[in-house]
Amino acid sequence: MPAPGAEGTERACGASGRALRDRATLKHTSRQQEIILQSIRATEQTIGAIKRASLSEEIERRRETALGIVRDIDAAWKAMPAVPERGAGAARECFLQCDAAGCGKWRRAPRAMGDALAGDAKFYCKDGRDGRFNRCEMAQEVGDDEVDSILDESVAADAEARERCKRDISNERGRMYQKRKRLLELERRHDIGEIELQEDGTYVTLAKRGKNGKNGKRHGNNGVGGLGSKAPPHPGPFDEFAWVQCEAEGCGKWRKVKHAAVEGMSVRDRWVCCMNEDKEHSTCKTPQEMSDEDVDKFKVDQERRMILHQKQLQEHYAHFAPRGAKLPEGLIRVTVPVQDTTPPEAEPPAAVPVAAPAPGTAETTRISIDDGPEDSPMWVPGIPRPMAPLVTPNTIPVQVAVSCNGHAGVYLPRRNLFRCHCEQPEHMCASVSGDGDGRLFGGSVWEAHCGKASTRKYKASVKVHMNGPNPQMFIGRWFDRVGLKVADAKGGGGGGKPKKPKVKSFIMELEEAILPGPINQLSLRNLMTIFGFILDGSAVGEVKVKTEGEEKEKPKALTANERREEGAKELGRFASVCKAWKQASLTVLKTAGVAKAEKKNFDGTALRTQFTVITEYVDRKDEKECQIERSVTLAANHPFDKKSKMKTAHVDDGTPPGWWPSLGVKAERKKLVTEVIEQETYGVDFVTGRDATETLKRVLPDYSEDDVWGLYKQLLAQVNESYGAMTPDTLATQNLAVAAEDLAVKLERKADAKSLAFSKALWKLAAAAIETPEYYYVHRKGFGVVCNQPIKKGEFLIDFLGEIYPPWAWAEKQDAIRQVQKARGLRDRGPPEFYNMQIERPGGDAEGYSVLFCDAMHENNYAGRLSHTCDPNVEVNLKAINGKYEIHFITTRDIAPGEELAYNYHSCTDNMKEVEMAFCLCGARMCRGSYLNFVGEDHHSQVLESKHKLIDRQVMSFKAIDKAADPLTSKQERSLAAVGFYPGKGLLRNCPGWLLQFVGDVAVYMDTELNELPKHILAAAKKEHAKLLEKNPQAEFSYTEKFAKIDALAMRENRTQCVAIMLSKLRRLLTRARDDGPQKSVYECMDVFEKSAPPYVTLTEAEIAAHFWGSGPENFEKSIVCGLIRAMGPHERKNDADKFIKWTSMVESVAVEVRKGKMTRKESLLWLRDELKKLKQTDGARHDLAAGLIHLYAETNRFWQPSSAPEHQVYKSDKVAVREDEVNAWGVGAGGGGDKIVARVEKTYRPGFSAATMLQWHKQEMADPTQYITANRRGNLSMPDIACCYSSRPGQPLARSSDREHETWLAHLQSWPEEPWPQSSGPWGVANSQKLIGSPVLDAWMKGQRSIPAKCLAWLKTNTG
Repeated sequence: MPAPGAEGTERACGASGRALRDRATLKHTSRQQEIILQSIRATEQTIGAIKRASLSEEIERRRETALGIVRDIDAAWKAMPAVPERGAGAARECFLQCDAAGCGKWRRAPRAMGDALAGDAKFYCKDGRDGRFNRCEMAQEVGDDEVDSILDESVAADAEARERCKRDISNERGRMYQKRKRLLELERRHDIGEIELQEDGTYVTLAKRGKNGKNGKRHGNNGVGGLGSKAPPHPGPFDEFAWVQCEAEGCGKWRKVKHAAVEGMSVRDRWVCCMNEDKEHSTCKTPQEMSDEDVDKFKVDQERRMILHQKQLQEHYAHFAPRGAKLPEGLIRVTVPVQDTTPPEAEPPAAVPVAAPAPGTAETTRISIDDGPEDSPMWVPGIPRPMAPLVTPNTIPVQVAVSCNGHAGVYLPRRNLFRCHCEQPEHMCASVSGDGDGRLFGGSVWEAHCGKASTRKYKASVKVHMNGPNPQMFIGRWFDRVGLKVADAKGGGGGGKPKKPKVKSFIMELEEAILPGPINQLSLRNLMTIFGFILDGSAVGEVKVKTEGEEKEKPKALTANERREEGAKELGRFASVCKAWKQASLTVLKTAGVAKAEKKNFDGTALRTQFTVITEYVDRKDEKECQIERSVTLAANHPFDKKSKMKTAHVDDGTPPGWWPSLGVKAERKKLVTEVIEQETYGVDFVTGRDATETLKRVLPDYSEDDVWGLYKQLLAQVNESYGAMTPDTLATQNLAVAAEDLAVKLERKADAKSLAFSKALWKLAAAAIETPEYYYVHRKGFGVVCNQPIKKGEFLIDFLGEIYPPWAWAEKQDAIRQVQKARGLRDRGPPEFYNMQIERPGGDAEGYSVLFCDAMHENNYAGRLSHTCDPNVEVNLKAINGKYEIHFITTRDIAPGEELAYNYHSCTDNMKEVEMAFCLCGARMCRGSYLNFVGEDHHSQVLESKHKLIDRQVMSFKAIDKAADPLTSKQERSLAAVGFYPGKGLLRNCPGWLLQFVGDVAVYMDTELNELPKHILAAAKKEHAKLLEKNPQAEFSYTEKFAKIDALAMRENRTQCVAIMLSKLRRLLTRARDDGPQKSVYECMDVFEKSAPPYVTLTEAEIAAHFWGSGPENFEKSIVCGLIRAMGPHERKNDADKFIKWTSMVESVAVEVRKGKMTRKESLLWLRDELKKLKQTDGARHDLAAGLIHLYAETNRFWQPSSAPEHQVYKSDKVAVREDEVNAWGVGAGGGGDKIVARVEKTYRPGFSAATMLQWHKQEMADPTQYITANRRGNLSMPDIACCYSSRPGQPLARSSDREHETWLAHLQSWPEEPWPQSSGPWGVANSQKLIGSPVLDAWMKGQRSIPAKCLAWLKTNTG
């Protein structure tokens, strides 16, 4: 029988209920009764089955929800993770066995699919949607044992979830049963007249009448109150509309809005027409709905209605006013003290001085209580009271220092009361001693409060603290000594507890606005009270969550002075929260006598000592080189301005910007203190800027986007003004509240409507920053420069000064710093800080392009403290002043006082981690989010990777050596001139021919890259935009071909700088001191530079043969063939020693033939190749692979070797001093350490460094390029040693020599011959004991071919593997 639906179930339950009720009154015959009872039982069984089925369905539904089982198969496949889930997650998946013949593999699928295939349905691997395992030939994802384990976990999770759901449903049914039972009881009591049941489920207990007909006692507190009468009706919310006036400039119209929209608005809240929800009247152009007179009349009438509404509310609340009555939900009771207006009765003084005998005499003297107020004039109400001073003998001060049971207190003789100053955790009386009178007690009551049972003999337990030989005295004895007569009141000692004040209760609705708020909503007085606790050390501490495994740290015990100092620092940090906190904290600090409540930087200069102020550039390492490279030499065609020969004209002659030297006259620097100020600067990130402007827009909807960002720009200037004067202990991260409030106050003082509107927007922003400070963070940036007097656009600000280094010296310095950082574990600790710039001699100078590095970390002026911004007000210009190049900072717009001076760093990196950590704090409208531009590891390198690979650069160097004696071609000269290099001048002065040819070829490549790169950049931009469209379909593609050409031109400028750095390094290495002689300037060794030997030597055929077979019997041991014999010897001697000896003799005889010239080198190597193929190979002796290497050697026509000239051998530089702040400058700031020398590092230049520097000319930041060359030359530039084809001992298989590696090797030779052989292609090592450079691939590239010869490759495919 099918289960009925919900309606059927209800009908069935109703029928059963009626049958059960009727069964008690049945009076039919026994037969009729039996028929009726059978019908009732059948109905009950049906209902039970329905309930059980519904319960099972509900349990299963809850179980699936708890386990996260998705029933939609498509959605389940999308949500399935890449690896099998374990534990409870295993229940969301299942394993299905493939029914295909010969397969039987278990495949993972969603639980929904497994349930859908339950029964006789078939499953095949192809039904799966995981592309990794949807074919039968693919391996099983996990083993059978793990499948069983996962299924067991799934079953266990199912069972656990099912039992948990059963328990939850049982508990819910129990609660519902209790609720129904209580409701039935309330209905019964309502029926008999005990209570009046309300519609909302609450009730009122009705008063019983006594026998005399009068109302008896109320009883039965029932959740509403104990009143017998019904409460007056609640009038409901006051939901009339209201009138509000538009504050937009020139409008002033009154608009009708909902009363809730203006309820709670203050004078600092703003409303304009466009905020109106009524769209018909949401613009200022729409006429006003009523006249001003009618609006005024309506508002007067509405005031009357509001008063009546409040009266009805009070009448409703008065019903619940009796004390002790439980209030309904939504109401709270507010108790306020009531001022007692009755005049106090005259009372005798609590303690009366009486005569006491003077010491040593029989007479008595009368001692009076000292005059003056009880509290010290230095005490500020709201902060804890100080302890009373020690008592002087024979005096009665107004405050007496006492203690009881080790707890401090003060006795007040005039009132005969004790003020407690204890620090018991459950009382903390000292913390509230400044709140009113503090906590006052009678003698015995204070005795009990301090932990001693009330003995009513407090005079023998409370001690007075005194000066003199007797530091303590019981207070009873002191009373007798000074003549105080104290009458004990009831309760023991001094009148017991103070009289409780009268209070009055009010009932009101519970609103969020009147709930106790956070600390930032406290009054100024309460804030001062709390801050006073912090200052005196009674509230110093923090909650620290102990992580697992962390050892518990014992807190350091602080002295009173240390606690006070820490409290002062904490209050200094509080001063940056908002104006109220600032006022409260500074008042408490000043009242307490803390002098340095605010930082006073009178001279306007940075408070650091790690640098020396200089007025001129300081040359380092090679002073002569620095002076010459910084000198100005005007070309014959230099474009002078028509009006003055001291200015450069702006011409459009096809040269890039900045090509011609910009002439100028030395101007006066802006002065510190008077015109600019150095101070701590603060900023916000772009996310905070977005949130802040959105908050401002909500208050200023009638203002433009430019107006809002203009206000935000003023706020950023105010940030530095507000936070710059904070104590140095201010936290590094604050929020915008203080600055917003400070600027709002300034704008409020102006009379115009715009300033008033802006001030209200800032008050709104300040409130939001206080409520949610995490959205409005302000971060400390470090020392910066702020404008103090107005500066006009185009004015000279200052020149950037520092220590000048040639590129080779700067590279040595940076390598030394990185080496020390690595030794200290500081690598990649944070984003780099920038204290250096480049002085680039422009290409239009007669001497051509060159570069110097200016380091401003240690010796500088305030230009070194200018921060980065994405919206700069300062630009960097290279000026030619008095025959020398200087870096000048020029303003790009008018700058107002308070605005920070900043420029765009234009810094790039290929490390995404650095970009993420170098977040920008400029807060500009178009902020990029980071002060580093990410160029990517392959940024704009498409042409380089396709046409200028390592093998191309190697070929370029070999060809340059071959044509060293030839003059440059016209194409080379044009390409060099295009980037500012002129043969015989500047960096190319006295340049050796081979290097000049190489630089000329590099310039030709740079021209090719400039022409081809834009299309690749544009294609990459379109690809990135396609990815962006998937997330944002409305995104527009604004990158054009013009932008791509600009980026390509910027890449050429970067390449030009790399060439200049390469030339500087090579010039230094090739002119270095020889035989431990003194190192001279580069410009004093130009003749040595001109005669320098090339880094490579081309080998003759006889020299090549000698490397393979030895030039004679005496050096055969050093030959490549002898190395082969040594490697294969252990394996062959184990197989057949005699045969190997004969084979070795035959090889040696061939060596003799080669030396005599009877066999060529190629013929001998091909013979050796064939002989190796005849030998029996094993897993450890791969003669076939050795024969393959010999084959490649034989097919190579030309070989080169590194030069043995002294200028290309190992060289150690002068020691480079590394200072502490240079090591810590990576992410922790120059202030992280002093200028102490922590290391002196000696850079070692390995043999071949010059050659490697040439090959890596485009990446000059490498500390040791030889490592890169060594790791990337295997197979494409040089052959690996033949010994790698044999294992180290017989019987041991050779690693990476299986068929799979061999196939990889052959595929690599055919498809990517120019790339180094990967490790996965065979047992090839990087060793090259003969230092031979040459391969069939290199031969092909030297001929202009781009593939390995087909005949050579065919032999390898046929005879190896």
